[in-house]
This record gives sequence, structure tokens and C-alpha cells, in this order.
Amino acid sequence: MYFNNAENILERASQWSNEETIKASWELYRLAGSGDLYRAAFFLYVASFEGLLNLIYEIYLNPALRDERIFNRLKREQIDIKLRLAPIYCTCFKHEVIDASTEEFHRFQYIVDLRNDFIHANITKPMKSSIVQEDDFVFWIDSEQSSKYGLPRDATELDQHHLKFVRRAILDMVKIILDAMKPRYKREFSQVIYDEAINVGIDDEEFIVI
Repeated sequence: MYFNNAENILERASQWSNEETIKASWELYRLAGSGDLYRAAFFLYVASFEGLLNLIYEIYLNPALRDERIFNRLKREQIDIKLRLAPIYCTCFKHEVIDASTEEFHRFQYIVDLRNDFIHANITKPMKSSIVQEDDFVFWIDSEQSSKYGLPRDATELDQHHLKFVRRAILDMVKIILDAMKPRYKREFSQVIYDEAINVGIDDEEFIVI
């Protein structure tokens, strides 16, 4: 649902370049100008990936580890830690780790760090400006905008181009997860990954997507 919501927002954003479309809907124009929908889509894309991880843990967690204390511990983990721990806890993966040295993971990690700053309303360096006063003159000195991957450190500066980058980074990580799965699990999970509801059965204490 989160991913579909973000996709719908991005699709609307692509229509805002059409002046007639904007004029036809003052509300869209207002939201586009304020950046509200861009920020909403950013959070939704990242949340959709965290939802995917939660789903994997829910279905494929090792039966011997299906304990409420373990579930509660995993819920509190940061999304990047949860991702790296998934092959250790879940039976669906081929290897014990997901490579965190790849460029795809670095992009994802940067986006997660941005999300944490934005969602916790952290006062980041780009938000601060220095003021120098000389005689009767006042000079504003903006902080340097560290924009790795072209992404802003200030949520008010998110735009359509940034959303497309975030979308691509999330889809790249989804592919990495699917490719890390054992063939049977990859085949069954990839068929339902975008479904609104997933049917699961139990076979010998193991959950099976059906």
C-alpha cells in the first residue's frame, strides 16, 4: 500500500509540468508548491521497504526463533540493521549476509540516514545560517549544502527528481533481497511482493506462501 501510494504521488508529480493541469486543480498546485507531497512520497518509499523487511521476517523467520522477545527486539532495530540481520534470522536466504559494501547499499544507507533526520526533525547543518554584522550592514552566510547523490539535507528541498532517485534506490535493494533468496523462496515471494494480501500456509512449522 505504501509503495502504491508513493507511486501515485510520483505519477501526479509528473503531471505538474503541464500548466493546464496545475491550473485545473488549485489544491494540487498548493501541495506541489509547498513540497508536502514530495515529502510524503519520500517517507512512503522508505516505509514500503521497511514493510517488505517486516513481511520477510513474519513469513521466513527461523521457526526456532519465533519468540515474542525476539520479535520485539527486531521491531526496534534500525532498518539498515534489520536488513543486514535478515539472512541470519530468516531461512529464505542463500548466504548469511547481505553485502553492505555495494554502491546500492551505500545509496540506501544514505537515504535511510536522511529519513531519520527528517522524521525526527533533527536540526541539520544546512538548516543553519550565520549572520555577520558590519557597521549597519547585515550579511547572511548559508551553510554548505552537503548533497551526496544529489539529495538535499533539508526536507523542504525535495523535488520530483529526488523522488525518482529514491524510488530507483529502493527497487535496487528489493532486487538485491530477491537475488539473495534461495530459488524456491525467490520464486514464490516475487510473485506476491506487490499484492495487497498474501495467503500463507503452514508446513512442518514453516510458513509457505500459497
